[in-house]
Amino acid sequence: MQTIDVIKSVKQIHDSITATLQIYISAIDLLIGPQKRENRSDAIPLFLSFSNQFSLASTAWRQSDSYSKILIAFGYDSWLNPEFSIKLIEPLMLPQAEGVDKRAYDMMLEFKRFGYFCMTFQNLGDLTTPQEIRQADIPPEIATIHLSHNETIKLPLDVLSAVMCNFNVLYECISRLHRKEGGKLRLIKIESGTTITINLEGVANVVEKVKDFVCQVWDKIRHKDAETILMNNQVIRDTVATIMEVDRLREENVLPPEEIESICRDLSKNIIAFFKGGARIEEIKPQDIIDNQKLLGEYQQRLLPPPPDKPKKKKTAIKKRTVKKKKKKNKTKT
Repeated sequence: MQTIDVIKSVKQIHDSITATLQIYISAIDLLIGPQKRENRSDAIPLFLSFSNQFSLASTAWRQSDSYSKILIAFGYDSWLNPEFSIKLIEPLMLPQAEGVDKRAYDMMLEFKRFGYFCMTFQNLGDLTTPQEIRQADIPPEIATIHLSHNETIKLPLDVLSAVMCNFNVLYECISRLHRKEGGKLRLIKIESGTTITINLEGVANVVEKVKDFVCQVWDKIRHKDAETILMNNQVIRDTVATIMEVDRLREENVLPPEEIESICRDLSKNIIAFFKGGARIEEIKPQDIIDNQKLLGEYQQRLLPPPPDKPKKKKTAIKKRTVKKKKKKNKTKT
């Protein structure tokens, strides 16, 4: 997982359980706190409400791979147990028993520590994540690229470099085509995790057009056979020409025809190389109506090297020893 994803997930876990933990703390207050009651049964409705809400939250955590990983990593794996809240409140709803209130108090402290931990953890974002990408809504001038890689095959550096170069060419071409002074793309952050995430910043108008172009091309080719697209450059060129309205640009004499043709060639070459590198932008979700990540893998397979062969075990030749049998001579007694 990446830093920004961990920070967001920790906040979501905290938000989902804060009110629930407060119910538990209020119930404990009735047992051993300043609001202590003689009759322990007054706390029972609060305990039952806590258990119900905690179970719902725990179910959501178990269904989320990121939530589960975070809770396990920070030692809260017991919270993923469906019976955790039931086992916690059962002894507390019984008549006074030795040691029960002590354990309840210890658990209350653990819940409070979790809250402090989550609030402190949010400060990590201020230290590790640029302000531009900490916002809930990413600004239009930011482009986020996700680059997947096989866990058994480490991503070659030249693939990472090529993908960034491909996107930069798309940015420059669309800037020229629309006569926009796009300036240079700037690298905001790059981080490795389950995927490699690259955050780039450019001129908002141009970046938005590039993102729109990438999404449109992907929508048009994702249902086609990857082999056909990769082997037939004309298919992608026709797709690019349609999206960029090349005929209209020629009629309006926006640029000389040969320059428009050159830009289209560069767009075609670099957009297919971008997908071939296993890259997608944030606006193309990994799971849509179809599995976009899986489809990208069909393009990427042709670029990455095959996994290294496992070394073969050398067979030890066993030499058979020939045992020579000595022939015994029969002695003849005369």
